[in-house]
Amino acid sequence: MRTLKELVWEDDRHFLAILTGPAERWRFTIRQSGIPFVHPRLTATRA
Repeated sequence: MRTLKELVWEDDRHFLAILTGPAERWRFTIRQSGIPFVHPRLTATRA
């Protein structure tokens, strides 16, 4: 089971979530607007 180890804000619309266990990092982006299921406001990519 992985848990949140650290949350680092890069700026007002991007943050990095670092999880415990094997080195796993996710970068999140918050968009100003979005369309549900097509173009979401919150996206995550493995960093």
